[in-house]
Amino acid sequence: ENKKPIKDAPEMTLTYIISKGSVILDMEAMFKTMIPQQAGMDVKIMVEGSSISYPAIMSVGASLPDTDLAVSMEMMGRTMKVTDIKNYNRKVEARESVTVEAGTFDAYKVTETTETKAMVGGAQINVSTSWFVDGIGKVKSDEYDNKGNLQSSMRLISITK
Repeated sequence: ENKKPIKDAPEMTLTYIISKGSVILDMEAMFKTMIPQQAGMDVKIMVEGSSISYPAIMSVGASLPDTDLAVSMEMMGRTMKVTDIKNYNRKVEARESVTVEAGTFDAYKVTETTETKAMVGGAQINVSTSWFVDGIGKVKSDEYDNKGNLQSSMRLISITK
C-alpha cells in the first residue's frame, strides 16, 4: 500500500488568522517558510487571490468556497511566478472521532481537491482529507495524488495552554 507516512519529512509551522467567522490560512507566512532566503538577499513573497479559509463553525454537508491563488517572489529586482493554486470540491463530509498524538477528538472531516501549477515541477492535482476540532483547528490532514500516493501528512502532536 502506498499510503504510508513519509519518514524524515520537513516540519512546517502554519499560521491561521481568525476573521469574521472564518479561519484563514496565512499563505504568505507559509510560503516564506518554504522558500529559503538566499544568503544576504532580500526575498519578498507575494500572494494574490482568494485565501484558503474554513468556517469557524462547521456543519456537516456544508460546501466551502473555492479558492484561487497566485504566488510570486521578488528577488534581486525581478519578480517570478512561483505557483498557482486552486482549491475546489470543498465539503464538510462528516463529524467523527479522530486520534492523533495530541489526543482523541470529535472532529469535522473536510475533503477538497487542490490543483497546483508550479514554476518548477509542473501541474499536479491532489485530494486531501482534513479533520478540524472546535476551539483547536486542524488536527490531522492527509493529501494524496491522483494515483493514491501520499504527498503530505500533518498531525497535531501537542496542545499548549
